[in-house]
Amino acid sequence: MINANILRNKMLSQEIIYQNLHAKNFAAIITILHQNGNALNSDTSLDFAINLFMDELFKYAINASKIELNELNHDLDILFMCHTQKKYLLKDDQLLKLIHLLYPRVDVEFLYPVAKTFSSDSICKKIVQSFDSRKMQLEKERIKYSHQRVQYAENNNVRGKKFETDIRQSDNVFWVKVFLRSSDLLDIVAKHIRKLSSVGLVNITQKENGNSDLTIYARRPFSIEETREEVNLTLENYFSRSPTDPIFKDEVISGISEVAYFQILDYMLKLGVGLEGFRSLANKMDEERYRDYFVNYLDSLSNNHTATGETFHGDGKSDILIRNREKEVLLVAECKLWNG
Repeated sequence: MINANILRNKMLSQEIIYQNLHAKNFAAIITILHQNGNALNSDTSLDFAINLFMDELFKYAINASKIELNELNHDLDILFMCHTQKKYLLKDDQLLKLIHLLYPRVDVEFLYPVAKTFSSDSICKKIVQSFDSRKMQLEKERIKYSHQRVQYAENNNVRGKKFETDIRQSDNVFWVKVFLRSSDLLDIVAKHIRKLSSVGLVNITQKENGNSDLTIYARRPFSIEETREEVNLTLENYFSRSPTDPIFKDEVISGISEVAYFQILDYMLKLGVGLEGFRSLANKMDEERYRDYFVNYLDSLSNNHTATGETFHGDGKSDILIRNREKEVLLVAECKLWNG
């Protein structure tokens, strides 16, 4: 005997499908499919109503104007997600029609797992070929990039200290000397040290023997010892980045990328751990100086991304804002001191 509640729910679902189909409210019907799944197809009358809905949906999409199709695209995307997430599995003919409507608007990466099952269909063949071509290109770039990083590592894998600092004085004037093993990095290192809160002036000093080093003066009211600690911490973090560490890709990232987002968080965590080793310096930092410390480091990670502090964004200011070359925002962060 059929349960009365089940029968009532089926009749209700069937009525809702016909009502919304008449009103062309496709989203409401897709919601029913998502919530109830393929169990709906076990009832003949419901299965008929769903098939009718699918036919009307695809017919409407094919004949829709550009404006109507733009409004419908979200519903088509949700229907596709229902299938890929196995909330409601479409029949093969329905799925094929849906793929034709989604391509090329939807990226082939999302269509490929489904399209590859329709090997004889011309559109699905294009999707598979495009996906395979992209995969091969990415593999070539990965190999090329890997070789470049290995070459970089071989060229820069020198033993011993990468840098050394020392405090000098003359006539009650104090300064920090920074000696780098590789003089090629002087300009880059000087650029980042100039951004430190405790640094007033940075000069590249040329010696008579042709060697060069950095001369750094403290900014008032910081002591020369505080400046040296901050310089040491910055250089340790800079040189601790192995050539095999993950970095931002050189190509421009479109929109917000989860990969880039979590890479940034990983670097911030790594930097925070490094700061824990300099308690005497960290104890003197307030919220603004912590922010500047993180911003300067994050800004050095990639030539194609910029990190700025106290930046206007939307209706207010952001403590840390990271953008790519297209000025697209990858990360917005607020800095707060935690006393837990």
